[in-house]
Amino acid sequence: MGWRRGHTLIRVISFEEIVTRHSRTFLFGTCAASVVVGVLAQIFHDGVGVALVVAAMLVALFFVVFGLLAGTDRYGSPAVLVRADGPSFETPVVPLNVLSAAGLMVLWLAFLLPERVGEVLRGEETWLASLPVTLVWLPILGALWWRAAKKPGRLLPAGVEIRGARGPVLLRWEEIAPEDVSVVDRFAIRGVGVRSRAFFMVSTKPGRLASIIRQYAADPTHRPAIGSAAELARLTGTGS
Repeated sequence: MGWRRGHTLIRVISFEEIVTRHSRTFLFGTCAASVVVGVLAQIFHDGVGVALVVAAMLVALFFVVFGLLAGTDRYGSPAVLVRADGPSFETPVVPLNVLSAAGLMVLWLAFLLPERVGEVLRGEETWLASLPVTLVWLPILGALWWRAAKKPGRLLPAGVEIRGARGPVLLRWEEIAPEDVSVVDRFAIRGVGVRSRAFFMVSTKPGRLASIIRQYAADPTHRPAIGSAAELARLTGTGS
Protein backbone atom coordinates (compact mmCIF):
# COMPACT_ATOMS: atom_id res chain seq x y z
CA MET A 1 0.00 0.00 0.00
CA GLY A 2 2.84 2.40 0.87
CA TRP A 3 4.54 1.85 -2.46
CA ARG A 4 1.31 2.44 -4.34
CA ARG A 5 0.60 5.66 -2.48
CA GLY A 6 4.12 6.94 -3.15
CA HIS A 7 3.91 5.88 -6.77
CA THR A 8 0.63 7.75 -7.25
CA LEU A 9 2.06 10.90 -5.67
CA ILE A 10 5.03 10.86 -8.06
CA ARG A 11 2.68 10.63 -11.06
CA VAL A 12 0.54 13.53 -9.81
CA ILE A 13 3.59 15.73 -9.26
CA SER A 14 4.93 14.96 -12.74
CA PHE A 15 1.67 15.97 -14.43
CA GLU A 16 1.41 19.20 -12.46
CA GLU A 17 4.96 20.15 -13.37
CA ILE A 18 4.19 19.62 -17.06
CA VAL A 19 1.11 21.83 -16.77
CA THR A 20 2.78 24.63 -14.81
CA ARG A 21 6.27 24.72 -16.35
CA HIS A 22 5.29 24.03 -19.96
CA SER A 23 1.80 25.53 -20.06
CA ARG A 24 1.93 26.81 -23.64
CA THR A 25 3.27 23.50 -24.97
CA PHE A 26 0.60 21.65 -23.02
CA LEU A 27 -2.16 23.89 -24.43
CA PHE A 28 -0.88 23.59 -28.01
CA GLY A 29 -0.70 19.80 -27.64
CA THR A 30 -4.22 19.68 -26.24
CA CYS A 31 -5.43 21.85 -29.11
CA ALA A 32 -3.87 19.57 -31.75
CA ALA A 33 -5.17 16.38 -30.11
CA SER A 34 -8.68 17.86 -29.81
CA VAL A 35 -8.75 18.76 -33.52
CA VAL A 36 -7.75 15.20 -34.44
CA VAL A 37 -10.43 13.75 -32.16
CA GLY A 38 -13.05 16.12 -33.57
CA VAL A 39 -12.24 15.18 -37.18
CA LEU A 40 -12.26 11.45 -36.40
CA ALA A 41 -15.55 11.78 -34.52
CA GLN A 42 -17.15 13.24 -37.65
CA ILE A 43 -15.62 10.66 -39.99
CA PHE A 44 -16.79 7.81 -37.76
CA HIS A 45 -20.06 9.50 -36.84
CA ASP A 46 -21.55 6.46 -35.10
CA GLY A 47 -19.95 4.02 -32.68
CA VAL A 48 -16.30 5.01 -32.67
CA GLY A 49 -17.18 8.68 -33.04
CA VAL A 50 -19.47 8.60 -30.02
CA ALA A 51 -16.79 6.82 -27.97
CA LEU A 52 -14.24 9.50 -28.93
CA VAL A 53 -16.58 12.31 -27.89
CA VAL A 54 -17.33 10.62 -24.55
CA ALA A 55 -13.59 10.11 -23.98
CA ALA A 56 -12.96 13.80 -24.76
CA MET A 57 -15.61 14.84 -22.22
CA LEU A 58 -14.03 12.60 -19.57
CA VAL A 59 -10.61 14.14 -20.29
CA ALA A 60 -12.09 17.65 -19.92
CA LEU A 61 -13.65 16.62 -16.60
CA PHE A 62 -10.33 15.15 -15.42
CA PHE A 63 -8.56 18.41 -16.26
CA VAL A 64 -10.95 20.46 -14.12
CA VAL A 65 -10.89 18.02 -11.18
CA PHE A 66 -7.10 17.81 -11.23
CA GLY A 67 -6.86 21.59 -11.43
CA LEU A 68 -8.98 21.88 -8.30
CA LEU A 69 -6.85 19.31 -6.46
CA ALA A 70 -3.62 21.00 -7.52
CA GLY A 71 -4.98 24.21 -6.02
CA THR A 72 -4.58 22.92 -2.47
CA ASP A 73 -1.49 22.89 -0.25
CA ARG A 74 -1.91 19.15 0.26
CA TYR A 75 -1.42 17.99 -3.32
CA GLY A 76 1.07 18.70 -6.04
CA SER A 77 4.69 19.63 -6.36
CA PRO A 78 6.56 20.89 -3.29
CA ALA A 79 8.34 23.34 -5.60
CA VAL A 80 6.24 26.46 -5.01
CA LEU A 81 8.91 28.33 -6.93
CA VAL A 82 10.85 27.59 -10.09
CA ARG A 83 14.12 29.09 -11.27
CA ALA A 84 13.79 31.88 -13.81
CA ASP A 85 16.23 33.81 -15.98
CA GLY A 86 18.44 35.94 -13.82
CA PRO A 87 18.61 35.96 -10.00
CA SER A 88 14.95 35.25 -9.27
CA PHE A 89 12.35 32.59 -8.49
CA GLU A 90 9.07 32.57 -10.37
CA THR A 91 5.75 31.47 -8.95
CA PRO A 92 4.38 28.87 -11.39
CA VAL A 93 1.23 29.48 -13.38
CA VAL A 94 -1.99 28.41 -11.69
CA PRO A 95 -2.79 24.80 -12.77
CA LEU A 96 -6.57 25.38 -12.64
CA ASN A 97 -6.24 28.28 -15.10
CA VAL A 98 -4.31 26.11 -17.55
CA LEU A 99 -6.48 23.02 -17.13
CA SER A 100 -9.80 24.86 -17.32
CA ALA A 101 -8.64 26.46 -20.57
CA ALA A 102 -7.54 23.03 -21.83
CA GLY A 103 -10.83 21.43 -20.76
CA LEU A 104 -12.93 24.03 -22.55
CA MET A 105 -10.70 23.71 -25.60
CA VAL A 106 -11.27 19.95 -25.66
CA LEU A 107 -15.05 20.40 -25.53
CA TRP A 108 -15.02 23.08 -28.22
CA LEU A 109 -12.57 21.53 -30.70
CA ALA A 110 -13.44 17.87 -30.16
CA PHE A 111 -17.20 18.22 -29.94
CA LEU A 112 -18.97 21.59 -30.36
CA LEU A 113 -17.20 22.99 -33.44
CA PRO A 114 -16.88 19.68 -35.40
CA GLU A 115 -20.53 18.84 -34.64
CA ARG A 116 -21.72 22.18 -36.00
CA VAL A 117 -19.50 21.95 -39.09
CA GLY A 118 -20.70 18.37 -39.65
CA GLU A 119 -24.33 19.46 -39.46
CA VAL A 120 -23.71 22.12 -42.10
CA LEU A 121 -21.85 19.71 -44.41
CA ARG A 122 -24.66 17.15 -44.07
CA GLY A 123 -27.23 19.80 -44.97
CA GLU A 124 -28.91 19.73 -41.57
CA GLU A 125 -28.02 23.36 -40.74
CA THR A 126 -26.82 26.49 -42.53
CA TRP A 127 -23.56 28.30 -41.88
CA LEU A 128 -25.44 31.44 -40.88
CA ALA A 129 -27.56 29.63 -38.29
CA SER A 130 -24.90 27.36 -36.84
CA LEU A 131 -21.48 28.97 -36.95
CA PRO A 132 -22.00 32.30 -35.05
CA VAL A 133 -23.25 30.46 -31.95
CA THR A 134 -20.14 28.28 -32.01
CA LEU A 135 -17.65 31.08 -32.71
CA VAL A 136 -18.84 33.05 -29.69
CA TRP A 137 -16.58 30.72 -27.65
CA LEU A 138 -13.45 32.05 -29.38
CA PRO A 139 -12.97 35.21 -27.26
CA ILE A 140 -13.67 33.19 -24.10
CA LEU A 141 -11.00 30.68 -25.07
CA GLY A 142 -8.60 33.49 -25.93
CA ALA A 143 -9.09 35.14 -22.54
CA LEU A 144 -8.63 31.83 -20.71
CA TRP A 145 -5.48 31.05 -22.75
CA TRP A 146 -3.95 34.44 -21.90
CA ARG A 147 -4.83 34.03 -18.21
CA ALA A 148 -3.49 30.47 -18.17
CA ALA A 149 -0.03 31.43 -19.43
CA LYS A 150 0.35 34.41 -17.09
CA LYS A 151 2.75 33.83 -14.19
CA PRO A 152 1.70 35.65 -11.00
CA GLY A 153 5.07 37.03 -9.93
CA ARG A 154 8.67 36.59 -8.84
CA LEU A 155 10.87 36.64 -5.77
CA LEU A 156 13.98 38.76 -6.30
CA PRO A 157 16.94 39.54 -4.02
CA ALA A 158 15.44 43.03 -3.74
CA GLY A 159 11.87 41.98 -2.91
CA VAL A 160 8.63 40.46 -4.22
CA GLU A 161 7.42 41.43 -7.68
CA ILE A 162 3.83 40.97 -8.83
CA ARG A 163 2.67 41.40 -12.42
CA GLY A 164 -0.29 43.73 -12.42
CA ALA A 165 -2.38 45.11 -15.26
CA ARG A 166 -0.10 48.17 -15.51
CA GLY A 167 3.17 46.26 -15.32
CA PRO A 168 5.44 44.81 -12.61
CA VAL A 169 5.14 46.15 -9.06
CA LEU A 170 8.02 45.57 -6.60
CA LEU A 171 7.55 45.38 -2.85
CA ARG A 172 10.97 45.46 -1.17
CA TRP A 173 11.84 43.05 1.63
CA GLU A 174 12.48 45.94 4.00
CA GLU A 175 8.84 47.01 3.55
CA ILE A 176 7.45 43.59 4.53
CA ALA A 177 6.83 42.69 8.16
CA PRO A 178 6.71 38.88 8.55
CA GLU A 179 3.61 39.07 10.76
CA ASP A 180 1.74 40.95 7.99
CA VAL A 181 2.14 38.11 5.47
CA SER A 182 -0.90 35.85 5.37
CA VAL A 183 -2.98 33.56 3.18
CA VAL A 184 -5.85 35.49 1.58
CA ASP A 185 -9.01 34.45 -0.28
CA ARG A 186 -10.38 37.03 -2.69
CA PHE A 187 -13.57 36.01 -4.47
CA ALA A 188 -12.55 32.31 -4.27
CA ILE A 189 -9.05 33.16 -5.60
CA ARG A 190 -6.36 32.11 -3.14
CA GLY A 191 -3.06 33.83 -2.70
CA VAL A 192 -0.66 35.64 -0.38
CA GLY A 193 -1.33 39.12 0.91
CA VAL A 194 0.56 41.71 2.95
CA ARG A 195 -1.85 43.44 5.34
CA SER A 196 0.04 46.72 5.57
CA ARG A 197 0.24 47.03 1.78
CA ALA A 198 -2.18 46.75 -1.13
CA PHE A 199 -0.40 43.59 -2.21
CA PHE A 200 -1.79 40.26 -3.39
CA MET A 201 -0.04 37.42 -5.24
CA VAL A 202 -2.12 34.57 -6.65
CA SER A 203 -0.83 31.12 -5.70
CA THR A 204 -2.10 27.56 -5.62
CA LYS A 205 0.19 26.91 -2.66
CA PRO A 206 -0.39 30.09 -0.61
CA GLY A 207 0.53 28.48 2.71
CA ARG A 208 3.96 27.43 1.46
CA LEU A 209 4.57 30.65 -0.44
CA ALA A 210 3.62 32.78 2.57
CA SER A 211 6.08 30.80 4.71
CA ILE A 212 8.89 31.43 2.21
CA ILE A 213 8.14 35.16 2.00
CA ARG A 214 8.17 35.38 5.81
CA GLN A 215 11.59 33.71 5.86
CA TYR A 216 13.12 36.27 3.51
CA ALA A 217 11.37 39.19 5.22
CA ALA A 218 12.67 38.15 8.64
CA ASP A 219 16.18 37.02 7.67
CA PRO A 220 18.14 38.89 4.96
CA THR A 221 21.05 36.43 4.92
CA HIS A 222 19.45 34.15 2.31
CA ARG A 223 18.19 36.89 -0.01
CA PRO A 224 21.35 37.12 -2.17
CA ALA A 225 21.01 33.40 -2.98
CA ILE A 226 17.52 33.83 -4.49
CA GLY A 227 17.48 32.26 -7.95
CA SER A 228 20.18 29.66 -7.28
CA ALA A 229 19.67 25.91 -7.45
CA ALA A 230 21.12 25.50 -3.95
CA GLU A 231 18.63 27.98 -2.49
CA LEU A 232 15.70 26.32 -4.26
CA ALA A 233 16.83 22.97 -2.85
CA ARG A 234 16.97 24.51 0.63
CA LEU A 235 13.46 25.92 0.36
CA THR A 236 11.93 22.72 -0.99
CA GLY A 237 13.88 20.35 1.24
CA THR A 238 15.41 18.51 -1.71
CA GLY A 239 19.04 19.22 -0.89
CA SER A 240 21.44 16.49 0.21
